[in-house]
Amino acid sequence: MLLKYDCANVDWLNDLYKIKEMWCPAFSKKYWSGGVLSSQRSETTNKSVSQRLNKTQGLCDFYQVFLDVVQEWRSKEKGRDYNTIRGNRHLAFAYIGILVHARSLYTIQAYVLFEEEFIKGTTCDHKDAGVNFPEYYYHLWRPGKDMIKHEVVFNKETHAICCTCMLFSEMGLLCSHALRIYHMNCVHKIPDDYICKRWTKAAMCSHGLDEPTMKTNVVSTSVWRTQTLRKFVKLVTSCQYSLNARAEVECYFNILKEKIESVTGTIDFNEPVEGIEIVDHEVKNPAKSRPIGERNYRPKSNLEKAYNKARGQWMKKSQHTLLIKDLKVKQ
Repeated sequence: MLLKYDCANVDWLNDLYKIKEMWCPAFSKKYWSGGVLSSQRSETTNKSVSQRLNKTQGLCDFYQVFLDVVQEWRSKEKGRDYNTIRGNRHLAFAYIGILVHARSLYTIQAYVLFEEEFIKGTTCDHKDAGVNFPEYYYHLWRPGKDMIKHEVVFNKETHAICCTCMLFSEMGLLCSHALRIYHMNCVHKIPDDYICKRWTKAAMCSHGLDEPTMKTNVVSTSVWRTQTLRKFVKLVTSCQYSLNARAEVECYFNILKEKIESVTGTIDFNEPVEGIEIVDHEVKNPAKSRPIGERNYRPKSNLEKAYNKARGQWMKKSQHTLLIKDLKVKQ
């Protein structure tokens, strides 16, 4: 019996090993994830909401608590944005060009991670592994800590760099090995190909900063769209009760429409917008109305009938039990 159980376990492990690319992080480093596991986002949301609710509260209470949580998150985000713009964190190493450049680009949180990778790279030993001009090959490792050596390929003409640890493809930040090679070859600025806009100060498109030319796989269109929609909704709702304000909105909307159409072409406002549902708030009469006083008849499903029957039997049984107990007490 034990042998059969062990064999079943072996078969299950073999099946799991065949799909290792789907669950082992070592096989997913070429895909961008930002270092976040698949369940971390939902777990964070559940924890934030569950701490403010209990089992007796209803759906309306949940909705109100969820709005409060979202508002708190946005407030913290605004505070971090302010600290990123006004903050002046001191560098771990003075007069290091690539750190100065990183501090001018990245948010405080992203810069701290970048700086930690740079410091980690200073502890690495390196060894030349060959030259195929203009590409130079290096092996890097931390003595007494790393069991394997990572290979870095550096192009001296274009400053393109590639490391076998694949941290950049996974996180969007250069790894300690690449930063070590950049520092050795006196590269004082991060190449545009390795600046992930998601981690920069201009990611939210609302700070008025001069954005450098960036080549990135991270699309920030949805972020800009969300921020812009929020501003326009606030603008429209603030002037809905003033006729003069409405007239100003209509006037400047037409001017803005003409300017945008001169760049993008004609815009069809009758076409539905993807991802946005237009709700008609006008209250209309129902297609079929019943006379006043007549009850609304709704046919019951088989499941509902079975539930009502079981509930009635349970109520009768409970009443019978209570009656017997009452008789015993009186006797």
